[in-house]
Amino acid sequence: MEQVIDAVWGLYNGFTGWTPPRETMATVVFFSVLASVLITYFTAGSRMFTVPICFIVLFVAGLFSNYIGREYHFPGTSEMQHAIIYSVPGQMLAGFILLVILKTASSNNSG
Repeated sequence: MEQVIDAVWGLYNGFTGWTPPRETMATVVFFSVLASVLITYFTAGSRMFTVPICFIVLFVAGLFSNYIGREYHFPGTSEMQHAIIYSVPGQMLAGFILLVILKTASSNNSG
């Protein structure tokens, strides 16, 4: 158990000390905004509450997945493409969790 805690703590310390490239940051921000609006369209509750929460969670998830993949580059890809490739899995997982936690809105169409 101690080894797991040390590994998680080391990953956290590395992530907090990492400075992402400007293009990666801009790409993650852009996709976080789009995904936040899309996710809040499907959730119940106040948009003023859900949009900022979704943005923060998706932004951190996108940056964290880029941090994990920072050493692996696909041949022939730009920094923006690299950021997109690594942001998608992290943001998909975070988006699914957000939809479960925030509860999806139900349709009131009764026929």
